[in-house]
Amino acid sequence: MRRQAKLTQKQLAEHYDIPLRTLQDWETGKRKPPEYIINLLLRCIAADFSVTLEEKTQSNTDKKFSLTYIDGTPLNTEDEMYVMAEREAKKLVLVNKDNGVETYRCSNGFTFKVKVMKRK
Repeated sequence: MRRQAKLTQKQLAEHYDIPLRTLQDWETGKRKPPEYIINLLLRCIAADFSVTLEEKTQSNTDKKFSLTYIDGTPLNTEDEMYVMAEREAKKLVLVNKDNGVETYRCSNGFTFKVKVMKRK
């Protein structure tokens, strides 16, 4: 999410008063912050820098991701932030792909669906 906000590690560390070495250790996997810190940072970054789940693909086509529970209801904010943290940490496992809907499992077993919609 830091990269989506177009922030360097130094900028993020200074903005939120986090020691740079701590942030570097988190991003390299040497240390893991408590779950509540991850969720708090994700919410703050999203609010402070207007970061959404939109991203550019390699073909420069805009995509928007719709995240839902298996039953199709939208994820709540806390679960959405957890999924984004898992995505950044590359811990998501693709379970199924069917008609533009991908089902993923997080490292803790949480399962959700992603529908990719092209922006008009």
